Amino acid sequence: DKQGMVLITHFAPLSADAASLNAQTMRVFQALMPYANGAYVGFVADEGEQRVREIYPPATYARLVALKNQYDPTNLFGLNQNIKPTVPATLAASVSS
Repeated sequence: DKQGMVLITHFAPLSADAASLNAQTMRVFQALMPYANGAYVGFVADEGEQRVREIYPPATYARLVALKNQYDPTNLFGLNQNIKPTVPATLAASVSS
């Protein structure tokens, strides 16, 4: 078996019906999901924390959380596809000071 990468998007004039285009794009995405085994994080829109968890294998996600806890416990760099720290806010405040 060979692996490949599929990017699903749409392009249309600004006058186009964005809701309809988005719905069509999501139907294609949903149809392909059973065959997917990951995603390239740079291609993922703001789809929420659960989607970010799905992108990474469990061991990789756990390693990224540990790194976030160590180097960004206050979540200063919480933009893009954010991996939230799991340390309590009081502990994070004492670690960063």
